[in-house]
Amino acid sequence: MTQYFYALGTERKGPVSLAELRAAPVTRATLVWHEGMPDWKSATEFAELSDLFAVQQPPKIPGIPGALGPGTSSPAVAGVPPASADASYGPPAQRPGTRRNAYDDLGGPPPKTWLVESILMTVLCCPPFGIVGIVNAAKVESRYYAGDIEQANYHSREAGKWTKIGLYVGIGLWALYFGAIFLGVTVGGF
Repeated sequence: MTQYFYALGTERKGPVSLAELRAAPVTRATLVWHEGMPDWKSATEFAELSDLFAVQQPPKIPGIPGALGPGTSSPAVAGVPPASADASYGPPAQRPGTRRNAYDDLGGPPPKTWLVESILMTVLCCPPFGIVGIVNAAKVESRYYAGDIEQANYHSREAGKWTKIGLYVGIGLWALYFGAIFLGVTVGGF
């Protein structure tokens, strides 16, 4: 019996049987491997998992005979194209079984990285806070594309937090600096 391994975020899970793999939180982006394979593949490339990602046909509309069923004719409804057996009508985003964009499998676009802001904070103001921001910002997209959305969101929040802290500390330091200069000018009598 084939034993499978799958990647859940940064963790490798397994060995598991096919039934256990099918019950696991496997998405289209999940990487799967079993003995004899040269490399990991996405779950969609396994025939034994293909039904997990199949597009389901919507139920028929009650009250309309043969409504929108494959290969059947239905009465013309204003603005709705007639159903066809291959459902090839409409733009690609509306065709069954097609992806609208690259983020569909992962639940939306990746969270904000804060990388540019962290770099600016490091260069212009407060290197300690900016570096912590850069470290977290660098992890956002890698965690997201590994399928670990929770960790990607966490690192995004952390990068944003440290970048904002650095900004506020920088503003405070500049205010103290200019306040000291103003005080020196007024007291010193230049």
